Amino acid sequence: MLTELATIFKDMRDPAALRQACASNAVHRRTIIFCMTARVGSTALLSLLSNKFGFPYIEEIFNGRDVAPGIISKNKINNMAEYLSYWNNSIPESMIFSFKTNWSDFEWCVEGGFVDILFPNASYIYLDRVNIDAQAVSLYCASMSGKWHRYSGKEFERREIPYDKSLIDEAVWILGQDKLKWQKFFSAKEIMPTTVFYEAILGSPKGALKRLISDLGLSGDTNVEWSDAIVNKTDDPRQFEILDRYRSERYAGI
Repeated sequence: MLTELATIFKDMRDPAALRQACASNAVHRRTIIFCMTARVGSTALLSLLSNKFGFPYIEEIFNGRDVAPGIISKNKINNMAEYLSYWNNSIPESMIFSFKTNWSDFEWCVEGGFVDILFPNASYIYLDRVNIDAQAVSLYCASMSGKWHRYSGKEFERREIPYDKSLIDEAVWILGQDKLKWQKFFSAKEIMPTTVFYEAILGSPKGALKRLISDLGLSGDTNVEWSDAIVNKTDDPRQFEILDRYRSERYAGI
């Protein structure tokens, strides 16, 4: 499965060259991979870990849309081997190597059989959301408006977003497929990830963080609130209106 990175780096289209790039840049230290689908509160949660508990800043290192292009341009990186080397060296050896990823950005690593080569000492945190309807509507609204976060201390203006059930249905399907692919990956690798649900973070940050920071080997006061994160819930009335309408139409007659 080729990703946006494959349009940038030719060696990603050469299995032998890609395998060599992974092998020569294997991350042998402790590695934490945050696996996620869209709109699960990852930015809020991981900013809490960084700001309150000193966990290394988490980046989507395989995001070829928003993250990689700037890194590549700034550091004059020419191929995947150099890109992997950049990330391996960007975090001090004494610190945990960690990143977050959605399925589509990580699939090349799974399908190519590179996960154990590149990350031989990885453990996994799975960020999920129980309410897939709300998740899909959130994804739809963010995609349509281009506004993905409400930063702490700033007002979030109402977004004038049209209603399109077919696009929300598509978002539900995409999210469902990504959730299924993550579960198949965990099952095939006999991985039991620490699972953190969006609803748990939202309802009780203290409780949700207690087990997580223990699993990460961190310490600190878990008496935190959602507002301590760099981003907060959007709380856009228009998003709630769309969600109510979508639910009424999707489950009509049930």
